[in-house]
Amino acid sequence: MKMNTLRNPKLLLPVMCAALLLSGCAAGQTEVADPAGQPPGAEHTSISDWTDPRPSEWTDDYVYFGPVDASDDSLQRVQEADTLVLCASLGFKPYAFYEAGTKNVDGFEHDMALYLAETLGIANLEYKNLDFSALIPAVGAKSCDAVMTGIAIRTDRASAPNVKFTTPYIKLYDQIAVRPDSGITSLEDLAGKKIASTTASTDLQIAEAYVAEQLPGAEVLGFNNTNDCFQAVQVGNVDACWLEAPSMSTAIQDFSDLVIVGDPIPYKPVGSFSKDGTENPYVLGAVGMVTNSDDGALNRALSLAIDKMAADGTQQKILEKWNLWNESQTDLVREDA
Repeated sequence: MKMNTLRNPKLLLPVMCAALLLSGCAAGQTEVADPAGQPPGAEHTSISDWTDPRPSEWTDDYVYFGPVDASDDSLQRVQEADTLVLCASLGFKPYAFYEAGTKNVDGFEHDMALYLAETLGIANLEYKNLDFSALIPAVGAKSCDAVMTGIAIRTDRASAPNVKFTTPYIKLYDQIAVRPDSGITSLEDLAGKKIASTTASTDLQIAEAYVAEQLPGAEVLGFNNTNDCFQAVQVGNVDACWLEAPSMSTAIQDFSDLVIVGDPIPYKPVGSFSKDGTENPYVLGAVGMVTNSDDGALNRALSLAIDKMAADGTQQKILEKWNLWNESQTDLVREDA
């Protein structure tokens, strides 16, 4: 059975003393009174060990990513409502999206959310469909219980006011798609080529970093969306489309004349993400949920439910269902963290 890296022995060392949690936008510190204490509502979950999976030393080493004080009533509040309200952008296959012509939600994140809610003793899911840029401000303003929509855990996002990431449930990486007759079979073959990605995305910035470091003569061009990226390759305006794997795996089904080539391309903590190489314990590309920083009990409960989902094999089963599983999904914490 594959185990999430958050279950490695280092991260399961007993918490020996109180830790400090730097809340929200780093405005102040709050004592974590009992990192293993059961919050109100714990008895209605299927979680038995309430030790925060984030080590206490992360509070000092990675100020936005340490354990939380779980003594509040946020878990109990959601249980009493019997509905977990999620802010999401429901237009990104295969994350969470509306089935064509309906208001029914599908996607691998939806499958995971159903599991997490059931683990926490919550019967229903409710979605608030928002633009991607509005998601973190919305949970910071308590417009929903959590955000779940492919948000990579980054220091710039974790430092936003009134928010806290959970532990991660998937890792993103990039892939390239080309025409079969392009002669491109690997990352190295992109030297001197035109590469398309989506404007303002992490993927475009990662592509630019690879070009600067190891692809002389290559040029990265931004397009408005995934379809525009693929169409540019299809008609020959660019040589390759560079996108994160989940979007790539779904979108390319509508472009049967294109193929994915080369090995997975890991995200790099470079440029505007350089802080994530030292201030973020997770690998760049690890994706987590986001809660309000006041909701420590809910955050810890969701983190432990995510950990359980990996430990019992459900994470792997869901990702296999959506053709997203690979062995790298067990490596979500940096080796030096």
